[in-house]
Amino acid sequence: MAVININDIKNQIAQETVMMYTGDLSGCGKILRLLDLLPDSPEKTAVADIINDIVITEFANKDEQLKALKDAVDKLTGATHTSVNIEKKDKTTKNERPVEEEPDEVSSEKSKPTEFSLSEEDAELIRDFLDESFDHIDSIEDNMLRWEAEPEDKDIINAIFRPFHTIKGTSGFLNLPDITQVAHNLENLLDDIRNDRLSYSQDIAEIIFKGVDLLRNMLKAVEKSLTENKSPVYDKPVIEKFMDEINRIKGSKKIGELLVEKENIKESDIEEALKEQKFSDKKIGELLVEKGVTDEKSIKNVLEIQKTEMGKTKKVAKFAKVDTEKLDNLMDMIGELVITQHMIVQNPTLSAADDRLLKDIAQMKRIVATLQDVGMSMRMVAVKSVFQKMKRLVRDLAKKSGKKIEVVFEGENTEMDRNMVDELYDPLVHIVRNSCDHGIETAKERKAMGKPETGLLKISAYHKGGDIVIEVTDDGRGLNKEKILAKAIERGLVKPDHNLTEKEIYNLIFMPGFSTAEKITDVSGRGVGMDVVRRSVERLRGKIEVKSETNLGTTISCILPLTLAIIDGMLIKIGNQKYILPTLSVKQSLRPKASQIHTVAGKGEVVSVMNKLLPLIRLKKLFGLDEGIDEPTEALIIVVENNGVESCLMVDDLIGKQEVVIKNLHKLLKSARNFAGCAILGDGTVGLILDISSITENLKNQQFDKIA
Repeated sequence: MAVININDIKNQIAQETVMMYTGDLSGCGKILRLLDLLPDSPEKTAVADIINDIVITEFANKDEQLKALKDAVDKLTGATHTSVNIEKKDKTTKNERPVEEEPDEVSSEKSKPTEFSLSEEDAELIRDFLDESFDHIDSIEDNMLRWEAEPEDKDIINAIFRPFHTIKGTSGFLNLPDITQVAHNLENLLDDIRNDRLSYSQDIAEIIFKGVDLLRNMLKAVEKSLTENKSPVYDKPVIEKFMDEINRIKGSKKIGELLVEKENIKESDIEEALKEQKFSDKKIGELLVEKGVTDEKSIKNVLEIQKTEMGKTKKVAKFAKVDTEKLDNLMDMIGELVITQHMIVQNPTLSAADDRLLKDIAQMKRIVATLQDVGMSMRMVAVKSVFQKMKRLVRDLAKKSGKKIEVVFEGENTEMDRNMVDELYDPLVHIVRNSCDHGIETAKERKAMGKPETGLLKISAYHKGGDIVIEVTDDGRGLNKEKILAKAIERGLVKPDHNLTEKEIYNLIFMPGFSTAEKITDVSGRGVGMDVVRRSVERLRGKIEVKSETNLGTTISCILPLTLAIIDGMLIKIGNQKYILPTLSVKQSLRPKASQIHTVAGKGEVVSVMNKLLPLIRLKKLFGLDEGIDEPTEALIIVVENNGVESCLMVDDLIGKQEVVIKNLHKLLKSARNFAGCAILGDGTVGLILDISSITENLKNQQFDKIA
């Protein structure tokens, strides 16, 4: 026999009634299921009749029907009942389910699992609920991203509200009170925003994202409980902390309270307006102004007070849709302006200019620099849009491989060039797939190693110097150096006598066709993924680095420029020609001594740098130039790195460092090797931008022993 608290059931019915919206048929179903648990009475019949009428007519007379429902529920909740004993029966229909007894107070520790059994019918119901709820979570995340861009769009808020409402209702029906509690609190928070009792803020957006993550973890706990035949285990301290954060945000004073406190409005007038609002689409402020209780100035005043007291309201940005081609053209024109400014500043006749002209030019430089920053910011978007897509990918990969994987993000709001964000998706997919398939072990393997059964995949973005770093870190088995090297030797990618460093061994995974997978799966193993990653990153003028520790995990870092439009370059000179060398590839520069220059049989010239022998590339010879220095000791050596392979470029001189606006090569020159583009320099001449990957690609298999 289970004791059912009738008053609690009535309260649930009242809550469902208050939260009901047009088209909320699932809410109607929830009320009908709750009514079935009450003893027969005229009040119960009245509520059931109205609900059935609403369902049949599909809210044809919304205001009239909802008002009648509220009045009937008020009468139902006013009836005196305490509790009733209900004998548990074998389920013959999906609706015949007992209401769970009141849950214990939330513990400060994780809830402890207990043995329990479900009928096959109940288990199937829960599986359907889980599948549906995971889809709802994905839908909420997508709409949250839209809402951040358009915080005043009420349709988006409703699209976020409904899935939470569905999860709350179904979880209540399936006796999952913790999930019901979390979903209900999120639903209430969104309802406050829908009805303008709270305003959009970044803190509110963050708490909803946290709630989504929490619900996902709780759903996973339920999923796990089905296989282990134990009650779900939730992280109670996390739930408690989340509830505290919800209460903190909702703790700010409502508009009605502020009107009473600041504008001397009667509480009875506020209560009357709130009752009317339940059956109206109008805001509380509009109703009060229509009734003559207050004026628009007072409403505006308390809204400002509310925002100030919350201390966290984000300024709502206004957006205008602009064709991306127009933005690109604008950036091109700003680039031309920057080039022209450099040409003016470097004009030799300025040395004789008067002070006024010099001041005007200095002011022009400041304005152009500001305009360039504004133009750049227009191209910048957060990487969050790409990161969020990885959540669904990891979930699907984990399900397919039978692993347990949790994905977390850091720095999702880090911004980078819009075009680069679009290009980032493919390499990130390949990296994540490899981490899930090759890196993270199965739950059984992890348990045997003393690790948590659930693997962790962290995707982060942050600024480092003038670049942006995208990192994917897993806590899996790490890279097997011996296996990688053996496979590379077997495939003829390196020679057995090569003395490779750990970094050089790890970089072998980016060579075309390389794979250590024992068998090909539909996830990975064909040896095409990481090569694609390397090429994609290089196409974005970036570089990729790998760090790994056995049984601790692997980190793959993509180091990229902030934008594709402007590059930090070192201006070098060979003969009368000027070239631009991307600073991202430069490690150091030096003027070598004769003792540092060597010739290795069958390898060519090398330079001794930092106890290593590095191949020497004479750019004069490579580019077929007639002019330039031939003696290395009279020239300048610049050490560059590409994919873990270091080499020395021999140039005549290093002129300096400067930002340049990149121009694409003419279509007739696109097949030209060794150059990634060009730029107009300050003196009006054109400088070619060196493609370090192309220049050094023939050196990948040319390794040298360290000097003893």
